[in-house]
Amino acid sequence: MNIAPAEKIANAILYEGYLLYPYRPDSTKNRQRWNFGTLFPPAAATIGLSSFHAEVLVNGNDDSQLELRVRFLQFTSAEHESIAEAIERYWEPPLVRLGDLLAGTQLSFAFAGGPMEMDGKPRLLQDIHGNIGLRAVRVSPGLFQVALEVANASPSTAKSREEALLYCLTSAHAILQVQKGKFISLLEPDAELSEAVGRCRNTGVFPVLCGDAPAADTVLVSPIILYDYPQIAPESSGDFFDGTEMDEMLTLRVMTLSDDEKKQLIAGDKRGREILERASAVGEEQLMKVHGAIRGLRKVSGE
Repeated sequence: MNIAPAEKIANAILYEGYLLYPYRPDSTKNRQRWNFGTLFPPAAATIGLSSFHAEVLVNGNDDSQLELRVRFLQFTSAEHESIAEAIERYWEPPLVRLGDLLAGTQLSFAFAGGPMEMDGKPRLLQDIHGNIGLRAVRVSPGLFQVALEVANASPSTAKSREEALLYCLTSAHAILQVQKGKFISLLEPDAELSEAVGRCRNTGVFPVLCGDAPAADTVLVSPIILYDYPQIAPESSGDFFDGTEMDEMLTLRVMTLSDDEKKQLIAGDKRGREILERASAVGEEQLMKVHGAIRGLRKVSGE
């Protein structure tokens, strides 16, 4: 599956809210993860959603093929650690024909837990299980409605959020690609497709076209509301994990951390260390880039 056109956006979603300024593990707001799109195990479903449901429209035929990749973070546990670190997970089934999806299909995935090392430190992973439902309905000749359901089925009896986090599909999202077909925008459909778009139901996620416009072969099923064809600003040199802040502001804030705060950051999550290294090495030219940018000019008429 070639997800290169969607990968930058998908990776930004994967770590959005993962670690917040001042990026120290002992910071109050970093004692709990703030990722969007966390799917809890069934035993902890009262804490948050345990599944998401997405529906998209596809122009194609019975022989059009659909590709799917489900992506999420899994947190690890370690003794004497105030905050868990995560590893990336993804699951990708074989291609499937739209015609075959008319009968629906149920899939499942599992990642075995066990001891592992991160940054030379011993850590423990729990078993993770998930269920996938895929189904297509023929709306009209050449038009299909495809439904995707992703559910956490991990065997956990955890009741607290902290315990359940180790069994969660965190920042869960999906990438769909179609061969010999194209997706329909749910945000800006052609007039004749508005009624069909209105019947699409999405819970916990929203699908948007992704990649380079006007191509319509890739959809990002995102837990964050986005426009079609979202892009990472070219001035951004790396992730800060906080979409509500500006790169310039966060870069300057990291630069002003005390020596003691920097030591704590270095001893914490490796992604926090990467932010510190990047901010410490930034030059004036890069700071000017994130200070502001003109995307285009237009003539203003008037008196």
